[in-house]
Amino acid sequence: MKIKQGLLATLVTASCGLFTPLSHAVNIDITGKVIASPCEVNGGNETLSIDLGDSIRAGDIFEPGSGSEWKSADLELVCPPSARFFNVTFTGTSDDDDPAYYKNTGTAQRVMVELTNTLSETAYKNGTTLENLEVGGVYIINLRARAVSKWNPLPGTISAQVQATITYP
Repeated sequence: MKIKQGLLATLVTASCGLFTPLSHAVNIDITGKVIASPCEVNGGNETLSIDLGDSIRAGDIFEPGSGSEWKSADLELVCPPSARFFNVTFTGTSDDDDPAYYKNTGTAQRVMVELTNTLSETAYKNGTTLENLEVGGVYIINLRARAVSKWNPLPGTISAQVQATITYP
C-alpha cells in the first residue's frame, strides 16, 4: 500500500509540471466625454417666424432703400448655470446686389430682406457672428426684419431663410 501511495504521490507531482494553469489579461478601457450643457433655444422650436405681412404696398417702398414696416421677434435662450457664454452666427443667402441684405427667394422682384437687432440696430447680415455673449440663465436676442426695395418693386411673395447657429466656447 505504501508503494501505491508513493507511486500516486510521484505521479501527481510529476503531472503538475505537465499542466500549467491558463490565464489571460484583459484591459478595461473606460472612456467618456464631458460636453457643454446646451441651452434650450426658442422654447425647443426649430423655427422662428417673422411675418412681414401680406399687404406691403409696392408704392410704399418704391424708392431704392425704402423699407416696409419693421416686424419683431425674440430668439430666447434658457441656459443651465454651466453654460456661461455662447456665440451665435447668422448665415443665409446674401442678396446678389447688396450683401448687407438677404436674398428674397419669393416671387416679389427687386426686393431684399433686412435683419437687425431691435435695440442696437446692428445688421445681422450673412456671416455676422456675435461672440462671448454672457448668458446668466436667460438671454434674449431681439430681432427685427423688413422688406427693402432695390427700386420699383414688383408684387409677389417675400421669403428669406436665415440660420442662427449657436455654439458654446
